[in-house]
Amino acid sequence: MKTLQSLVRLTVLVSAAVAILTGCSSSDTKDLLPDVSVSVTALNFQVTVDEYQLQTVTVKNLNSRENVVLERITSTNEVFRVGGYFTDGALVPLETPITVEGNGARTIYIAFYPVEVGRHEGKLVVESRDSDDNPETDLVTLTGFGQPEAETEDD
Repeated sequence: MKTLQSLVRLTVLVSAAVAILTGCSSSDTKDLLPDVSVSVTALNFQVTVDEYQLQTVTVKNLNSRENVVLERITSTNEVFRVGGYFTDGALVPLETPITVEGNGARTIYIAFYPVEVGRHEGKLVVESRDSDDNPETDLVTLTGFGQPEAETEDD
């Protein structure tokens, strides 16, 4: 019975959303729909303390006709660093703002640099705006585990 109730609720919600969007002009729906998509909602890291692990996130402009500006891309915890690219063993800081053309995408590098053993949490915050200056904020949950260094046996 609960499954049937859930299905009915879902059908009503989808029908309402379609009705709302159908009654809107394209300029109305533009303000309702996101302009930016982030490839993941969460990243998990695990690395030995004083080392690093690198992962990427792709930020895509969903609008085919207009540019989107990535105003700021930051981390809420300093053990997670945001970069524009990775070269010669170093994460190069990301310079913003970044303009992403219609249907274009940008790869963002996130490195986890734990200095203490244990669990670390944070958020990747992607702040953008479209050509009409409509702001949008997307979040990626960041979780990292700093592992102790492997013990070596004395000879």
